This record gives sequence, structure tokens and C-alpha cells, in this order.
Amino acid sequence: MAPKTAQKNAEPAPAPAEPAHVAYCIDIQGSGAEQFADQLYVSVKSLRETRKPGDSIVVHICYAHVSVELMERLHALDADGFKVATRNIAESDLAYWQQFTRHDPRSAARPWGGIVFARLWLPLLLPNVDRCIYLDADTMCRAPIADLYRGELPEGKWLGMNLGSVPEYGYNSGVMLMDLRAMREDNTLYQRLGEFMAKHTRAFHCPDQTTINRFFADRIAEIGREWNFPPTPGAADPEMMKAKLWHFYNGHQKPYRIAADDFGRALIMWNNVLTEEK
Repeated sequence: MAPKTAQKNAEPAPAPAEPAHVAYCIDIQGSGAEQFADQLYVSVKSLRETRKPGDSIVVHICYAHVSVELMERLHALDADGFKVATRNIAESDLAYWQQFTRHDPRSAARPWGGIVFARLWLPLLLPNVDRCIYLDADTMCRAPIADLYRGELPEGKWLGMNLGSVPEYGYNSGVMLMDLRAMREDNTLYQRLGEFMAKHTRAFHCPDQTTINRFFADRIAEIGREWNFPPTPGAADPEMMKAKLWHFYNGHQKPYRIAADDFGRALIMWNNVLTEEK
């Protein structure tokens, strides 16, 4: 008699977990380009190195200008369950956003690039992604990012953000849990957003962050500070070391390839990720 090949009551294999989607918006050109490239590389690598077994992550790099070398470094991070995907931002989109940055009529220079607004267009840049975490390049993940990705947003809220350490700037826009599908389903969102930006945004010192705080004020839910912690001089070490994600946004303490200063355990660890070979 032939052996039975299956049992009627056998349970189906569990479905694989949904990948966590993480997005960056980057324009690396001109002065300081190498610094931004290193920051992005460390941030992406930290996502890979802090995964839980079984976690799957797709990292979306939405870029205007990057070097071939950086693209090769980022794609070299691909691994089982970890994928780097790229999406080019059109020059016309970059020029459209650039008009909303603050401009000093006495100078040809603009302190902000139009790329800072790309995060607001992620629902359209990533049309097949329903939810994502947006990260600034100057971040370093220290805990599984899927834990934040799977967090609940209250009904009617589109953005999960943390109150920054500079109160007058409100919620910090460098780490955001975003409901992209809900944003896409609002058919008049980008018409209203464009009208708001044309009327107000050029006057804002931090144009992207202030726009998000004011325009999306009733759509923001607060996430814990541990997911957007700024390592700065004077920060309590136990608090800093327990944080799940470091964001080097306070003052001028950005991560560079230089020796850390007195408070710089965070910078030392950042540099170790950059230089280690794995």
C-alpha cells in the first residue's frame, strides 16, 4: 500500500511576514557630498545589522544625484531578507520643490535643497508601498526597525513622529512612520499641500519640518523618543545607550570620519559601523 502523502488536518505553513519598508530621500552633490554618502551608508547598514531573525526589510533610496560608487556600496549590502531598491527623482520635481525653500535675495545660495520635500511625496514615489518608515541619512538604528514599522497608528493619523529636542520646531521630521495608502486615498491632498506651500513655506526657517507640523497637525501621532534620540553633549549616557535609533540632528554634531569628541561614544560606534568589514 502506498504511504499517505499528506494529512487532512495538517496546518498550513505560516505566511512570511510582510517586509518592513524604509525610505530615504537623498541628493548628494557639491560640497560635503562624501559626508552625506557615508551617513547614508552607515544608516542603511545599521538596519541590516539590527534585524531580528526572520525579519525582511526593503530599503528604498529615492535619489536625485548620487555617485556610482555609493550605489555600488549600498547594493553590496543586499542579503537574504534585505533588499536595497532605488528610485530616481525627476529634475522637474526637484526644481518644483526648490522654489519653496527659503531664499536670501542678497545671495544666490539657498540653505535648503528641494530634496527635503521629497518625503512628502513618498506616497507617489512608492506607489506600491502602503506603509513605510522615512529616515534621514544621519540616523543609526540600534534595534530592529520592524518593531517601529509594525506599530499602530491611531485612527485618522497618517504620520508617527517624535517631539524634537528643540520645542519651537515641533515634531522632528527625520524619523516618520507613514501611512502612504491613506495619503494616496485623499484625492485633494497634493492640491491643498501645494497651495499651503506656495502661501507659507518660503518663510519657514526649517521649511520641510515646519510645513509637516502645520499642514499635517491633526494627522500626527507621537512615537517614543527612543526611536529618534539625538546623541548630544550632556546627554545622559544610560538614556542614550538604551535608545533604539540615534539621529544626529542636534546642533552641528553630525557623524564624520573623524575621532569623536568628549561625548562621542555614539560617534565612535557610528564610525565602527562605517569601517568594519562584514
